[in-house]
Amino acid sequence: MSTTATSAGVSTMPAREPDQSDSNRQEQAVVHHLLDEVIDRLTDRSAPPHPHPWSPDQNVRVGVLGVTINTPPPDPVPDGDDPEEAPEAPDVPATAAPVDNRGVIGLDFVVADCETLELEIEVDYALYHPLLPDFGHVRSAAATAVAAAAGKKRARPSVPVQPTWVRDDRHTSFLMSIGCGDEASTTSDDLPGGNPLSSDSQAAVQAHFGRPDALWKLQNRQTLNANDATGTDAEILRCLADRRDQDWTPGAPRPLGTVSTTPTPNGETAVSVSISNDLVLTERPAAQDLAVYDTRLRVRVKEPARLVPKRLAFSDSDLRYSSAATVVGRGRGCVAKAWGDSGIVAETLPVHTQRVSRTRDHGVDLTFAGLAADHRGRLASIATAMRAFLRAWPTDGGGDPALATQLTEMRSQFEAEVERFELGCDLLGADPRLERAFILANRTFAAARGDTAGWRLFQLAFIVTELGALAGRENPGDARLRCEL
Repeated sequence: MSTTATSAGVSTMPAREPDQSDSNRQEQAVVHHLLDEVIDRLTDRSAPPHPHPWSPDQNVRVGVLGVTINTPPPDPVPDGDDPEEAPEAPDVPATAAPVDNRGVIGLDFVVADCETLELEIEVDYALYHPLLPDFGHVRSAAATAVAAAAGKKRARPSVPVQPTWVRDDRHTSFLMSIGCGDEASTTSDDLPGGNPLSSDSQAAVQAHFGRPDALWKLQNRQTLNANDATGTDAEILRCLADRRDQDWTPGAPRPLGTVSTTPTPNGETAVSVSISNDLVLTERPAAQDLAVYDTRLRVRVKEPARLVPKRLAFSDSDLRYSSAATVVGRGRGCVAKAWGDSGIVAETLPVHTQRVSRTRDHGVDLTFAGLAADHRGRLASIATAMRAFLRAWPTDGGGDPALATQLTEMRSQFEAEVERFELGCDLLGADPRLERAFILANRTFAAARGDTAGWRLFQLAFIVTELGALAGRENPGDARLRCEL
């Protein structure tokens, strides 16, 4: 097991593509600059100390594992007392419903070739600790309160002591083992020597409250008498020391790692790894924030076990998405991403890079002006390229009957598109009015957009395949054209 501090993270800008234009690269740089700003706003990974009114629960939005507030039931009537003489209880439930803000960061994946699964788990997270406020702000607020209470004999003005929050980045790694033969579950509490996550959290809190500038809980409320808070820094510090609640002990979050396994019908093992905050309180903490923030999780499967990527079920009907739908795992509160050959990462801020798509023209001039001047040769070249693509269409499916069936069906659909395109080409040669309309349309676009502007290939192919429907309206007796309607 190891525990160290981590550094802030930013988005990773992809390497420049060989044919990427300067303008696109500049746009990409701007996008990633803005992305870094968004990441920092959501995670606070730049982590400067934050004075009031900033608070982590209102500003850190990623990887948050809160505590559960479970209010106990009211005290029962003491033995020997007459329940009928007891004051009437209010018409409310005996126990308030728990306020559960835990959240979870989890990974679900499948492994094979193991009787006992050993996992190397790394967890990054952040705690926020309270520091003494800026005494200048305290004096200013105290002076305002004293002035407002002037002349009021019974007034006892006070000033709140609001913390400055400081971030503490943590990193903990440990090993967990679990059997794969039957359904099983274990937690980091079960590890020899205790829960390393909880121990790390407690050590972090203890270290913080060993600092001279840590803000402790005060007696009654987190306030000072306004008259006492108008003095020097040393005087305010002495007042805080006098008001310190000597019976109060700082608490700590309880990060908990949980691993469970379930055998699958085909002899593999479904695995679930998650991190939660197991801390349960009866009331909200008065002087601390005991949530866990910006939680990140990495899991490495140790040999001889191996990760088995799985295909998402919703994509089974379309082979075109088989590559994108084959994933290393599924995330809960995150996105699962591969980590080398044997690991998986819980990515709480996934980034998608949109690639630039360029239409192939197969060497054919698709400009409006060129089609207006000579459409027959250009369209014939497209039809030839479509036929060549059709002839090269694979249908064997690599020995997979279901894949072969899909490939055959898709080939038939494309062949029908080729035939409709060839029909449109024939109609342009046979119907002078249709040909004139096509030429005038291209001349109009050329006049509006310039001689170098042109169609995308899919646009031109779609227009030509729809010419049969136009001709069918003029020739309803032609059986072939009537089908196009």
